[in-house]
Amino acid sequence: MPDFDVDESVLGGPPSQAGRLAVAVSGGADSFSLLHKLYTEGYDILALTVNHGLRPEAAKEAEKVASWCGSHSIPHWTLRWEGEKPQTGIQAAARKARYHLLIKACQREAIDRLVTAHHQDDQAETVLMRLRRGSGLGLAAIRAEVKVASADGGPLTLARPLLTTARRSQLLAYAEHHNLPFVHDPSNDDDRFERIRMRALLAALEQQELLMPKALSQTAAQLQAVDDQRHRHILDDAERAGVDFTPSGGVKLHHPGRATDLPALLQALAHALGKGEGIPLSFFQNLPAQGRRVSYGVEVMADKGQLWLIREAAQAVGRADGTSGVEKQLVTTRPLLWDDHFVLHPPKGFSQNSYWAPLGAYLPQNIATTTLKRRALCSLPCLVENGQVTHILIIAQEDILRALTGWKGAEEFLNNIQFFEGRNIVPEKFYHRVIWY
Repeated sequence: MPDFDVDESVLGGPPSQAGRLAVAVSGGADSFSLLHKLYTEGYDILALTVNHGLRPEAAKEAEKVASWCGSHSIPHWTLRWEGEKPQTGIQAAARKARYHLLIKACQREAIDRLVTAHHQDDQAETVLMRLRRGSGLGLAAIRAEVKVASADGGPLTLARPLLTTARRSQLLAYAEHHNLPFVHDPSNDDDRFERIRMRALLAALEQQELLMPKALSQTAAQLQAVDDQRHRHILDDAERAGVDFTPSGGVKLHHPGRATDLPALLQALAHALGKGEGIPLSFFQNLPAQGRRVSYGVEVMADKGQLWLIREAAQAVGRADGTSGVEKQLVTTRPLLWDDHFVLHPPKGFSQNSYWAPLGAYLPQNIATTTLKRRALCSLPCLVENGQVTHILIIAQEDILRALTGWKGAEEFLNNIQFFEGRNIVPEKFYHRVIWY
C-alpha cells in the first residue's frame, strides 16, 4: 500500500503531545495526502483552503475540500483573497496573500503551528532555482521550521513535515490509493513559470541519474547548518558592536570596530531593514571613517567611530526619475504591516479619508534630507488627512522632535499632531528571523 512518513519533530511530537494544527490544503494531491495522513494518525486539525480568486474553478475546488472535511468531521475554513490583483508578479503576490490569510486564521484560533505539504521535490526545485541565480547561502532553500507572523498578532511556527520524508510521486500514489478527491492545478503544467521549467529539467536529470532530488535536499540541509552557525556568529558580533535599534527604524552601532566580521553584520542588519536582498558584501567593505555610502536602498553613515544604518530616504518618498516610493494606504480598523518595517495600529476615531504615508513625503525636501536624523524620518509612517499629517508614531516621537529641532517650520508642522501606536519589527526579523506577511 502506498505510504509516506511525516517528521513528527516539526509537528510538536506525536498526536498525544502536539497541540492543535492548522493544515493548509489547496485541494491538490500533496496537501490532500498530508491532511488524510494527519487525520488517520489522530492529530487535532483545522483545515484551511485559500481561494485566490484567480481561476473560476477555485471556488469549486475549495468546496470539494470542505465537503470531504465535513464528511470526516474535520473543521474547515475557506479563506478568500479579496480586492484587486496585481497585473505583474502575480505568483509572488498570491503567495504573500496566501500566507497572510493562513497566519491570520491561526491567530484567530490561537493555533501556534501552521503545516504545509512542501516535500523533497519542492526542496530540490528551489535549490536549482537559487543555483541559477548564484544565491550562495540562499541554497539553504526551504526550512522544515520557520517563524512567521502577520500584523494581527505574534509569530507562530510554519512547519513542513514532508520536506525530507516524501516525494511528489509518493503523495500522488497515496492520494489515488485512498480515492481522495484531489484536483490538478493547471498552473503546474504552465512552463511560463520558472519552477515548472526547473521541474522538467530535474526530471530529465534524474532519469539519466545525473542529479537526484535527494542529493539537492541534502545540500540544502548542510547549507542550513552553515547558515545557522553564521547567524549565531552575527548575533555575537551584534553584541560586541553594541547594535542599537532606534524607534524610528534605523540601526546604530556604538562600537563597530569590535565586530569580527563587520560586513556580514551590516549585510544581515540591512536585510532586517527590508532592503538587504541582493546587497553584496563589497558594499559594506572599506567603509569611510567619516561620511556616507548610499545604494541598494540603504544608507551607511560613519561618524566619530560609530555607524548608522538607515533606509535610503528616496526609497521611501520616491526618486526624481519618477521611481515611486512607499505607496499610500487607506486606514482601516485592522493593524497594518507597513513597508515590512512596522506594525501599525490605527488610532480611535480616525477619519475615513485618512491614509498611511511615509513621513518624508510631507516634509520640505530641503529639510528632510539635510541631516542623518532627518533622513531617518523619511521612511517612518504617519497618518495623513487632506494632505496634512495628523498623527505620528508614538514610539518615534522623541526622534522626530530631536530631528526637527532647528527647523523654523517645526512648530507649525507639529501643531496639534496626535499619535498612533505601533511597533518596530526590525529587531525580531534580525534576532529571531521572523518572516512577516
